[in-house]
Amino acid sequence: MIVFSTLFSIGPKKLGISRISDFYCVLLAFFCVGAASGLSSTFTNIEVHNLRIFDPTLTSVDFTVGGIGALIIYFIFPSLSKFASLKKLILISLIGTTVLTLLYIPFLETDINFLLRFSRGAALGLFYIALECYVSSLFNTPHRATLFGLSSITITLSYALGSSLISAISSISIVYIISAILFASAAAILLVISMPPEKTSVKKTSNSQALAWKNAFSLVPFIFIFCFLIGIGFSGESTYFPIFAEGLGLIEGRAALLYSFSLLGGIVMIPISSYFADHFGYEKVLLLLSALGILMCLFVSFLPSLLAVIILFFFIVGILKSFSSLSLAWVSEVFNGSDLLSTSMSIRSIVHQLGGICSPLIIGYFMATLGNTGFVYWMVIGFLLCFIALGIKVFLPKHSSKKTKS
Repeated sequence: MIVFSTLFSIGPKKLGISRISDFYCVLLAFFCVGAASGLSSTFTNIEVHNLRIFDPTLTSVDFTVGGIGALIIYFIFPSLSKFASLKKLILISLIGTTVLTLLYIPFLETDINFLLRFSRGAALGLFYIALECYVSSLFNTPHRATLFGLSSITITLSYALGSSLISAISSISIVYIISAILFASAAAILLVISMPPEKTSVKKTSNSQALAWKNAFSLVPFIFIFCFLIGIGFSGESTYFPIFAEGLGLIEGRAALLYSFSLLGGIVMIPISSYFADHFGYEKVLLLLSALGILMCLFVSFLPSLLAVIILFFFIVGILKSFSSLSLAWVSEVFNGSDLLSTSMSIRSIVHQLGGICSPLIIGYFMATLGNTGFVYWMVIGFLLCFIALGIKVFLPKHSSKKTKS
């Protein structure tokens, strides 16, 4: 693997990482949170769907409310970052997530499920955006895409591991207790991280917050538009893929196992795409990935065998994970060291989440109307939207995505 071979052959220090212990702590925390999320989120989605806890319309809403909670956090994050350090925000979010995860044990099959989904979505949203701002300074090197790719691989691998455990665990209590322990472990690990130097920390801008939002968006609007397309096109994939797999005739445990296997595609695609993004630019690499995504989804439509679906979705999901990793590295590269960093990260998360709120509803409608193939059809549409937008950006360039100045 390009990323891992590069890391372990020359070491993180030669990749530009100066705070080595912080680097490994962040990766380990990402692993714990990814495993906990993979286990608890996938289990919850499958249980809510299979137990028919809510009618179909309310099930789609239940799948969405966590995104709404995260969206609210993204709006207020720039203000929160002025009153508390990134480290404090990260720890508060993980403690909250731990408690909320344990509350699923008595309340999974009740209407309180909606409130828990909303609250845990907000807590995890705070964790990810605060840690993304933190690692933006940590990964301030020419190998930024490669390093963000390593973080994404860590999350993807651990999420797949967590999801795969569902086939071996049948107890609701054990699922959520293990997940809570992992979230708490991440908090304990991140207690020892140091804060970035003052020059790269999130700084208080003299402008009004509204002007900061406007300035950040106007500098590189295409990046944020692309993040919205990723959200609306693919955020519902993690929710509905296990359900899609069950539609292929797989039982619950094997459906979760198939989803876990498909996540491993990120381990193949993320390092390759990150390496080429560092050398040839983000737009061209993302355009090529969009084209590959369209072709592979079309192949799924015409090759109905289970083996073909397994192989193709291995690469499709790998492309989706590459989208997420590269978009984050792209925003970080443009705004790192700027007093607009927290605002730009919030905008990226907001537009992605806005699309993400719509995505499960749209996929749910497609699957209810067209059956199992509706899932694949919407994936084709998502890749096509990204391909068109990136094609316009690559072949009709109007603005340069150069790094902002503080």
